[in-house]
Amino acid sequence: MEGKHTRLLIGLDYFIWIFGYAIYIAMMFSLYFFAKGILLMQTEGPKAQVSQIIPAITNKAVSKVADW
Repeated sequence: MEGKHTRLLIGLDYFIWIFGYAIYIAMMFSLYFFAKGILLMQTEGPKAQVSQIIPAITNKAVSKVADW
């Protein structure tokens, strides 16, 4: 019983670590696409509305994480 409990805790620890790493990667992707969106706004000017950019950023970030 003791060994089983320890194995469960180690498994949980790995799960939390992997989950944290996935969140970190998703944050990096979202920061990257956010910076890209800001650059797009600077080049396009007022023509590129925020309402067009933000869904594009989130869709790209979500698809990247889903591919991973």
